[in-house]
Amino acid sequence: MTYLIGAIAFIFILGLIILVHEAGHFFFAKRAGILCHEFSLGMGPVIWQTKKGETNYSIRAIPIGGFVSMAGEELEADHLKGKTEVRIDIENKKIVRIVLDPDLKEFENLPKVSIINYDLYGTKEAKDDELFIRYRDEEGNEIKTTVARDAIVIYNQKQRYQIAPYDRNFNNKPLWARFKSIVAGPLMNFALAIVLFLIVSAVIGTPNYDSTEVDKITPNAPVYEKLKDYDKIVAIDNRPVSRWEDISTVLNPLSKNYKSTIEIIVERNGERISYLINPEIHFYSVGIVSDYKTLDKIIVGNLFKDSHADKAGVKIGDEILKINGIEVASWQQLVDYFNTNTNGLGLTLEVKREGEVKTIEIDQTWNKEILEYQDLEPVDVKIGISPQYTFNISKWIPDTLKRTGSAFMLIINSLKLIFSNDQVGIGDLSGPIGIFDITRQYATQGLITLINWAAILSVNVGFLNLLPLPALDGGRLIFLGYEAVTRKKPSARVENFVHMIGFILLMGLFVIVAWNDILRLIGLK
Repeated sequence: MTYLIGAIAFIFILGLIILVHEAGHFFFAKRAGILCHEFSLGMGPVIWQTKKGETNYSIRAIPIGGFVSMAGEELEADHLKGKTEVRIDIENKKIVRIVLDPDLKEFENLPKVSIINYDLYGTKEAKDDELFIRYRDEEGNEIKTTVARDAIVIYNQKQRYQIAPYDRNFNNKPLWARFKSIVAGPLMNFALAIVLFLIVSAVIGTPNYDSTEVDKITPNAPVYEKLKDYDKIVAIDNRPVSRWEDISTVLNPLSKNYKSTIEIIVERNGERISYLINPEIHFYSVGIVSDYKTLDKIIVGNLFKDSHADKAGVKIGDEILKINGIEVASWQQLVDYFNTNTNGLGLTLEVKREGEVKTIEIDQTWNKEILEYQDLEPVDVKIGISPQYTFNISKWIPDTLKRTGSAFMLIINSLKLIFSNDQVGIGDLSGPIGIFDITRQYATQGLITLINWAAILSVNVGFLNLLPLPALDGGRLIFLGYEAVTRKKPSARVENFVHMIGFILLMGLFVIVAWNDILRLIGLK
């Protein structure tokens, strides 16, 4: 059932992001008078298609993007090049259809003519009668007939294109109009993200760090069976607290010098109540969480999914006996080890599982740079509480912009890691398969979690499309930048060749990423 829900959520979210992106291109292209042959969601074979006005609207099989096919953005074909005989359809003294294959039975009733010369492109002035075909009819008469500016060229039963005169061609539009048509796609993704983050911020609210009132308690956390929602924490380990940051100030030192039991005093209904709590230790560099309920043994209480420990075969309930051959007698020894060893090297654990001693090799741990990128420490202490969240109109817009900025910086830092950290590479990128799996997991956590994920994805799509790479919007903007600086248009053949090579390389990267996604999905990576 989760896969069905995940599939529906994935299709809707990705479809929305692509739709908004391509709608940005389409809207500004149409405003500039550019002929748009096709508006497509997805790539590859056509699943569904309909025509409205002069544009074909289609859904294609591979959900890795979409496109708006603008006249002249690719090398525009000379439809009649090499043709000697065609069939023509004349209405109101103008040619409205040109059939390139005279043998198509569907059009055998149209007159067949022999082409002498033609002009289906015209000039900047866009005169009504400047497009023409000069031909000989079946009686041998030489005739010149005007071609309608929206005439259709029919290649076969499926391929039909509207001609693109000079004034409808992307390349002949002013530089600013072309710039807006290209940059509008990514900008619409950022706009969508802001709208979605506005919804998230409105529903979730913003944290009240000026109070120590508890809003939510994490299930099965150290305080789960003791504290209640809306308890106000007044002291931790004999230290008074009045702001949320005071709680962090008291707990943070425990990530260096672990204390197995602390006292928390809360105010509830005007009464002060004291509880003894065993803090939970999170070893982020390896992915292990301590079992806070067991103090006399070093028991794994939980694991982060797909962490190094999880992939190596560590199980919940394992008792850690040795690390790199050295006996472990307390959690403090593990705290010291992981705070000291932040270079990402692997380690060997000896654990007891159901009375049997096992040796587990963990190939690597996250190094300090990767942890800092995730705003994490190698070791952290948690008790399972979060501050109160309330809707504050004055903080609504700033919180939304902060969420958008955080999603933006997440991408930049990820790219920096790929090129600067040997623990991260191309194999860690996620494509549609990986995104589907993440979406499936978020879909089970509620609508707001899903909306937040959609916003993050939209920022990703917008940012990645602005990268100065061939075949992406950013690559096209580079050529426009060249034109703006030199006042000369780059060679259309060179530009399209560069984009073609870029597209082939991107498809190769897509295959590699998809393969790694599959390996992760089936547990082989």
